[in-house]
Amino acid sequence: MSTIVFDLEWNTGFVDGNSFDEVLEIGAVMVNQKFEKISAYRRLIRPSVYRQMNPYIGKIVSFTLKDLKKEEPFPTVVQDFFDWCGPQPLLIAWSTNDVGVLDKNLARAGIHFPEGTLCYDLQAAYSYCTEKSIRSYSLKTAVEALELPAPEEQVFHDAYCDALYTASIGKKLLSLYGHLPSKKELDDFRATLVKPKRNKVPLKYSIKKSIFDPKHRSFDCPICGNSMRLLHWYMVDENRFVSHLRCRDCKNDYYPELKCDHFRQSRCDAHFLLWGAGKPEKAALYQSAKTQDLEIPMVPRRRLEVKAE
Repeated sequence: MSTIVFDLEWNTGFVDGNSFDEVLEIGAVMVNQKFEKISAYRRLIRPSVYRQMNPYIGKIVSFTLKDLKKEEPFPTVVQDFFDWCGPQPLLIAWSTNDVGVLDKNLARAGIHFPEGTLCYDLQAAYSYCTEKSIRSYSLKTAVEALELPAPEEQVFHDAYCDALYTASIGKKLLSLYGHLPSKKELDDFRATLVKPKRNKVPLKYSIKKSIFDPKHRSFDCPICGNSMRLLHWYMVDENRFVSHLRCRDCKNDYYPELKCDHFRQSRCDAHFLLWGAGKPEKAALYQSAKTQDLEIPMVPRRRLEVKAE
């Protein structure tokens, strides 16, 4: 297995209403276990999607579309690149963007990654090693933070030069921390910090009005009179919702229930019931609905207060 540190430069725009990033340059270095350069690769690609360069892209890359007219098309260049990589390559890039763009261009050309190809995000490894975070730092920021030398012939936003910078970062991280975290370590760490997305609950307009009605969101404790406010509902079915809250003063548990029926144009009949802890079947109903994770948070709407001058 060969280790390849690579970078891409691409043009972007809109094709049939959908944005597509067309790869125009591939730069890569083959490295050993210490991230020392063994071999280098650099190829420009003749565009086939866009006839004009995105103005922002044109300002940061070192070539124009006219410079690419005599180059080979993407399928030819990428196949040459994979032949250079060898069997079962480990592709290392700065962030997952390059791998994603390469994958889209391969799909458009009807080409697949070589069998056994593995991908690694060195940007995530840098954030993990330096500050135990998942922040996304630019390549230039990391180079400056690690105080890596910048030869005069190396510039940013050049695929080959960025690949050299990325390899230098990998070498520096190895010297500072002894090893790089595995892909599984990075995925497990990210899972501990990123909250899973909640399931979206589709609601009728009339039900939304009933749910966010103030009289169904805030009320007094039947025992001590303390004011209580709902933070969320859980859906039992399309027309029935349950929740749970505890009084701060008397410490009693309550299980509000809201039933909606008799739908008309923009409203429905909403029946609000407040069950105490003496109804264990309501507590069981709430726990059952909660496991389905169909939560409707009660986010209060803030009013913009305009002060008179």
